[in-house]
This record gives sequence, C-alpha cells and structure tokens, in this order.
Amino acid sequence: YEYVDDAEYLETLPLLNMHSNLVILRTFSKIYGLAALRIGYGLMDASIIQELVKVKEPFNTNRLAQAAAFASLDDQPFVENCVRKNEEGRRYLENELSKMGLTFFPSHANFLMVKLNQPGKDIFEKLLIQGVIIRSGHLLGYENTIRVTIGTPLENERFIASLQHIIKKKSGDDQSK
Repeated sequence: YEYVDDAEYLETLPLLNMHSNLVILRTFSKIYGLAALRIGYGLMDASIIQELVKVKEPFNTNRLAQAAAFASLDDQPFVENCVRKNEEGRRYLENELSKMGLTFFPSHANFLMVKLNQPGKDIFEKLLIQGVIIRSGHLLGYENTIRVTIGTPLENERFIASLQHIIKKKSGDDQSK
C-alpha cells in the first residue's frame, strides 16, 4: 500500500464506512522494515473486532514489536526514503531484465515476479548456490517465474549478474546439444 504511486489505485479506507464486513490488513514488514518482528494491523468494523478478540491468542505480539511499530509510524522521512530507493531499484531491475529479454508483472511493491523460459525452481536453486536468495514462483502456482525482492543497489547488481551468468550458461548448454 505504502509503495503505490498510481492515481488509479483503489483507496480502500473509505470503503470501511460502506461495508461492515470489510477487513483491511496492513503489515509493517515491507516499507517499515520490521519483517522479523511479525507485526501488522487490521482495520474493520467494531463487530468484527469483538468476534476476533474471542479467539485471539493472549500473547500474539511482543512489546518490542509494538514499540517499533508505533515509532515507525512517526518516521515519515524514512518511509519516503524507502519509497524512493525502492522505485530506483525497481527501475534498475526492470531495465536490466528487459535487456535480458525477460518480462515481469507490473509491480508497485518491493518485489517483482519475473517470467522465465524455464522452471523458476531451477533458477532459484542455481542462484542459491551463488548466495543469492529469491523465491520460486512454483510455490505460488506460477511454475516459470521467480519472485525477486528489490534490494540495495549492490544486491540488485549481484542478482542481475548471477542471473545473467545462469541464463548465458543455460543457452550455451542448449547450443551444445
């Protein structure tokens, strides 16, 4: 949600007033960088909250995570910096992937789903050997894709170099057959 910069993006908060059964979930994992703390929040009608409280575990988050989440809400310059860096990283990856003849799903998030001409699981395993961690799309039902988190410039460059090496090696293997 925080990464989106599209005038046509559906603003969901006003829908809460129109739909008492709507639940909006947000995470602090992405833009706020708090993934390890496993914290997020939900926005919904009070009647849903009353029902959820009945089945909520008593210690489902800790004070450190809560304090970090509250503090992060007050750090708008950090959020703006993350949005800017993510945009730069996404543009770099999109440009480099396009040069390699690869396509990807349009993204406003901090990751890209890249379409491949081979199983994403194979690319995942080969990148892992090189110390580059991505996710195979087969886990999401997209056999020939990979999910790549937009990282720092150095991480993005390392991913591209490793992917180029794997794809060149694969096309070389195909030509030798």
